Amino acid sequence: MTLTTLIQFITTLIAATIPIALGLALLAFFWGIFQAFGKTDSVDKRSEARQALVWSAIALFVVVSLAGIIAVFQATFPDLQSR
Repeated sequence: MTLTTLIQFITTLIAATIPIALGLALLAFFWGIFQAFGKTDSVDKRSEARQALVWSAIALFVVVSLAGIIAVFQATFPDLQSR
């Protein structure tokens, strides 16, 4: 296995998992919103929901950033794209 083949494999693997990770992060984000608005009776539950919302927003940022980095990487080195 050459270095080019290895990079192609890793790039393809990451690019294939991005939509799944994005869907999970989006689901967690909406779940956090639902929990934040639904748990108005307890301060502790609202705090936990707010924390889950912040972490899911961070996860969304990371996944979208990773997708952008992979897109830039593939545009910069078109020979490394999977065939």
